[in-house]
Amino acid sequence: MLAVGGDDEIAAWRGPGTRVVALRGRTVIPGINDAHLHLAMWAISRPPYQADLRPLTSLAQVGDAVAAQARRTPPGRWAVGRGWTLPGIAEFASGNRLPDRHDLDGAAPDVPVFCRHRSEHAAWVNTRALELAGITRDTPDPDGGRIVRDPGTGEPTGYLVEAAAHLVARHVPEPAEATWREAIAAAAGELNRRGVTSVTDPMVSPELLGRYAGMRGELPLRLGVLLHWTGTGDANHAGTIREAMRLGDHGLRVAGVKLFADGIPVLRTSWMYAPSSSPHPPPFNGRASLDEPLRGGGCGHAVIAADDPAAELAEMVELLHRHRFRIGVHATGDRACDAVARAYQAAHKADPWPARHHLIHASLLSPATARELAALDVSHNLRRHPALLSPDPSSGSRITLWRRDAPSATPHPGGTAARRCADRVRHPRPDDADSTRTPARTG
Repeated sequence: MLAVGGDDEIAAWRGPGTRVVALRGRTVIPGINDAHLHLAMWAISRPPYQADLRPLTSLAQVGDAVAAQARRTPPGRWAVGRGWTLPGIAEFASGNRLPDRHDLDGAAPDVPVFCRHRSEHAAWVNTRALELAGITRDTPDPDGGRIVRDPGTGEPTGYLVEAAAHLVARHVPEPAEATWREAIAAAAGELNRRGVTSVTDPMVSPELLGRYAGMRGELPLRLGVLLHWTGTGDANHAGTIREAMRLGDHGLRVAGVKLFADGIPVLRTSWMYAPSSSPHPPPFNGRASLDEPLRGGGCGHAVIAADDPAAELAEMVELLHRHRFRIGVHATGDRACDAVARAYQAAHKADPWPARHHLIHASLLSPATARELAALDVSHNLRRHPALLSPDPSSGSRITLWRRDAPSATPHPGGTAARRCADRVRHPRPDDADSTRTPARTG
């Protein structure tokens, strides 16, 4: 904005090429920047490319949507959906059961079905999908994930959490390039209609970066991206990141690199010092549930595939920091946030350049760690979980407290409701195993 005032004051700014828009009483605002939007992921998840499961509230509705998507699916392709949540489906919200492959088999017995959780941190698939992926009762859980199994038979149920979802996702055929471009262009137009003119996509592969670069000049958006890096062992990908960092103009800019430390609270995959707790009844009423340990005795887990994930994370951060990359780390659990803080501290101590790294989500960040990060000038990308911003009227009642200090640690959207549940949560004591930093966070 150059000036604000009455007609006479603004007239001085008019020139022969000035375009004048009569708002007729409407309001004009600057373009909105969405600082955390997986643009391509969101674009391809919308109909007709995938089934929209977000508004559905029953297994019958999910079955109808999946069956309709399967009918639209060409031979040899997969029926894909996205947007379901456990509290959103009545049969799951009761706490009596979890998603099961047989729920989807009736809707599409012969077509492989892959349905992403709204958070993208889990998947629900049918029997055909498990068969094509080669997942059986003998398939081990991958590092950083879990294949949920029937407690009686040991057979996979079709519910795949965190890294386990990738065991099937890698078999889902990629959309054609023309389909990708069409979907991204349509999504960009929808964002413009809602006032959004720039986006930061926080998880971009080299392939997606190339796709965005090929669409420069076509999209009515400015794009900033974070390149996703999986670990120090991926030397080729590290080289690609260095090349990509040289790419940039007004329409597309590589803003840094993204790493993942853990999962998310709602799936109980946040990396925690103490077992997560919830005022809601556990799924399956005592049968197999996500209350049982994924790894680490119910304290969630790191999603970094390493014997010592904190050390691997620190090595990744040090390498990127030393090469002057801006880093953003997805961390939700208190232990994950602490691991990121230790990694940032070590990197800054070894090479004290004025980096502006950031922490993504920081859902259960403790006050002590928040102060330590502030001293390093680390910023927080406090993206609210999409379930809290959905039109689902019950979302506010489903906010769950995972640690007593969550509401005071950071401006968290569930802070008030969480505080009311504080007395129902087990709190680690200073003498608890593996909670050496507990005194600093429980005061």
